[in-house]
Amino acid sequence: MCLGAGARAANKAAKRRYEYDMKVRKRKHMNKLDVYKTQINTYKENLDEIQLGLGRTYAAAQTRLNRVKDAAWQRNQKFAIESLQNSAYGRAMAQGKTGRSIKRMGVMEAARIGRYYAQTNAAITDANEDFMLGVKTARRKAKAAQRREFSNVWLKPQADVAPPRPVYQNVGQAMFMDALGIAQTAASVYSGFK
Repeated sequence: MCLGAGARAANKAAKRRYEYDMKVRKRKHMNKLDVYKTQINTYKENLDEIQLGLGRTYAAAQTRLNRVKDAAWQRNQKFAIESLQNSAYGRAMAQGKTGRSIKRMGVMEAARIGRYYAQTNAAITDANEDFMLGVKTARRKAKAAQRREFSNVWLKPQADVAPPRPVYQNVGQAMFMDALGIAQTAASVYSGFK
């Protein structure tokens, strides 16, 4: 029997257990970091998709607005041509007629044309306001989606708390206690022979 062998064995086992616990801790942390890296890549891809979606929304809204404007300009042009062709005031002036009633007729036609253009401008203004509202709504939704995506990656994983270092037994004291035990055994054996 070697003096202090039990303490040495206990110390060796404690050290082996501590090293194993540290390896397990490191492996778990590395797994967490791998998952986190995957989440970061997914986050970046989702941000790109959000931006692309926002761009598509802007483009679609701008296309709709441009179509409304084009239709309004075409209607205005058609209305202007029809107004000139069907103008009673214009025909009266071409015939050389003058007077208050003719001037009143001109004012009434101008008022009718003004009302038509005001309605067209109001429609364009409404379409423009709808466009801006849609853009603001899309931007708000994109920001909310970006925040949701960020909430998945804002905390970088931290390593778990390290296991406590092993408390080693005092080998010198164990050797002394083993030697004392041997001496007591020898003394009792010797006293038994007397």
